[in-house]
Amino acid sequence: MRKNKAAGHMIILAVGTLLTALLNFATQFMLAKHMSPSDFGIFSSAFYLTMTVAPLCGFGIPQFWLKAFGSEGWGGVRFIIPGLTFTLFTTSIIIVTLSGWFLYTEYYHQKLLFLLSFIVVSQVIIELLGALYQLEENYIAVSVVQTSVYILRFSVLIIIYLVFNEVSISSISVGYAMISFLMVISTYRVIERLIKKDVYLKGHTERKFIKLQNVNKLEMIKESAIFGVSGVFYMVYYQVNIVLVKYFISTEDAGYYSVAFLFISAAILFPTVIYQKYLLPKLHRWAYQDISKLKSVYKYGNILMFIFGVIVTSVIYFLSPYIIPLLFGWKYNDAIELIQLMALSIPIIYLASNSGAILVTKDNMRSKVKIMCIASAISLISFFLFYKHIGVYAGVLATILSNLFICLAYNYKSILFFRESE
Repeated sequence: MRKNKAAGHMIILAVGTLLTALLNFATQFMLAKHMSPSDFGIFSSAFYLTMTVAPLCGFGIPQFWLKAFGSEGWGGVRFIIPGLTFTLFTTSIIIVTLSGWFLYTEYYHQKLLFLLSFIVVSQVIIELLGALYQLEENYIAVSVVQTSVYILRFSVLIIIYLVFNEVSISSISVGYAMISFLMVISTYRVIERLIKKDVYLKGHTERKFIKLQNVNKLEMIKESAIFGVSGVFYMVYYQVNIVLVKYFISTEDAGYYSVAFLFISAAILFPTVIYQKYLLPKLHRWAYQDISKLKSVYKYGNILMFIFGVIVTSVIYFLSPYIIPLLFGWKYNDAIELIQLMALSIPIIYLASNSGAILVTKDNMRSKVKIMCIASAISLISFFLFYKHIGVYAGVLATILSNLFICLAYNYKSILFFRESE
């Protein structure tokens, strides 16, 4: 019965992830199809710049909640209100900072591009509600929340194209900003439930009266900041190369690189849903209650992730020469080789996802952040060392090198953790 329930949860999340991947691909496809490579590069660099700093909104509060509830059970409710307050404060600062950047740098040629700053609001809502529903093991809701923003973005893009018969940077910026405000309105009831600390926590004993300890806000921020900073480092070594290509090479090359990145980002949604959307609350529990089960997840996860990674890499590598001209037209043919080279990093990313999930538990997060920091430095240094010699391929090289380091370091630290736990 328990196995059937777990399988059902995985199917729900898998369907949601597949729909998310398809919608994201369809949205980016339409943007690339109806924009010049140069305009697509400008928009993509601005979009991914915003997504890179988005984890600073709340500094990892949702991820900290998962850890707090995993270790304290119902006692974790004491962190909800302070966490929401801190998230609101930091999100406001990020929006103002991003808006100023878009308005007063070279992006000012696109006057409405600053509205992209508001997409961090939708990302914050997704993270907060995702954490709540994971704690409640309501995986249908997790899937709906995960998919909703992609449904809205695709719908807005279709409406813009039907109304204006074209897709411009300004119209998409307005549309994406409106989505964030729509999500605030539509999720108000759930946020209100959070404010009331109305959580249906699963995996722990029934709720009973407990005396909640006072929250040391500085200590909470210090603990959650580890998760927030890790999110920024992840974005740096994973996707900031799109921004760097735009700034230091050309907007056209940024467009090609964005198309290649689209395929890779769709491919790595698979391990993301397994570890971040399904297993994460359980991993926190097992780290404190059943270390042998956690070790089994690590052992068999490495085998399965490598097999799936090789399969996905093969599919993308051999089919991309046919898919790109068919879907995007010959104007994006320069993206084919970029896609094939970037696909080589997929098995590495899959393996890193498995060991990286282990390092989220207990006190391993500090080690993980240090590794991510070094990986970010490797990515940036690699790019700046080689971009004058190999152009846009410096971004590919930086991605592969940083992910290889991540994979090796994560596995090394995970093995050390299990040895120390014996």
